[in-house]
Amino acid sequence: MNKHTLKLALISLLLMLTSGCQSTDNQLKRIPIGDYYLAVKGYTSEQFSQELTWQKQQLAITPHESAIKLAVLHTMSNKPEYNPYTAKSYLNQVAEYQINVEDLAFVTSLREQLNGLIIQLNQNHQSKSRIKDLTQALDKQTQENIRLNDKIEQLKRIEQTIQQQSL
Repeated sequence: MNKHTLKLALISLLLMLTSGCQSTDNQLKRIPIGDYYLAVKGYTSEQFSQELTWQKQQLAITPHESAIKLAVLHTMSNKPEYNPYTAKSYLNQVAEYQINVEDLAFVTSLREQLNGLIIQLNQNHQSKSRIKDLTQALDKQTQENIRLNDKIEQLKRIEQTIQQQSL
């Protein structure tokens, strides 16, 4: 090879290595949401709280990614910040076309699970409300039953008194 060809080969190799490093850096910065979930699942309460604060601050910079991460953080049922309604609200801020292809299956599954959970929570709330109403009605009927039994006892005593006086 002549010097010129060797220089071109070295420059090309250097450019490929440099661009390869840059794309690797970009890939290292972005963590798939499934891996993020597994990482934050093991956080201490303090780490979790710091991550939550950090992601809220990042909403202005990377709104789609941070909204998804905040949704994930609010789905952790063992954390005080657990709130499926808040998680769903964050997910609603992100359209499907804005979600990274690697994360689409995870986010779609999370969205479907949250929808199902929210339906169940609403049904549970309605059931509790209905039980409360029925309990109040039962208490009212029980009080009425006690009142009527007292009247019956009173009438029996009156009847006994009348029978004793007629003897």
